[in-house]
Amino acid sequence: MLALSRTRTSGIVAALSPALAKAAVAAEWATHWPVRAIQARRQLAQLSELSDHELKDFGLYRSDISAAHSVGLNEDPTVFLARTVNDRARARRQQAAELVQWAKRRG
Repeated sequence: MLALSRTRTSGIVAALSPALAKAAVAAEWATHWPVRAIQARRQLAQLSELSDHELKDFGLYRSDISAAHSVGLNEDPTVFLARTVNDRARARRQQAAELVQWAKRRG
C-alpha cells in the first residue's frame, strides 16, 4: 500500500511540475522585475550621456536613444536598442548585396 501511494504521489507531482515550474519562473520574474527595470533605465541614462560620435561607434543615433526612452516599463530599452542596431546592420548588408548584384548586371 505504501508503494502504491508513493506512485500516485509521484504521478501527481510529475503532472504538476510543469505548472509549478512556470509559476516559479513567473514569481521570480515578478520579484526581480523592478531591479531589472531600474538597471536598464540606468544603462539607458549612461548611453544618453555619450556623444553622438560615441553612439555611432555602437551603431546608434541620438534618435534611437530617444525612442528607447518611450518603450514601456515592461520592456528592456537595451534590448530595443540592440534590435535597432541589428535591424539597421541587416538592412545595410542587404543594400550592399543588391548593389553588388546591380553592378554585376551592368557589367
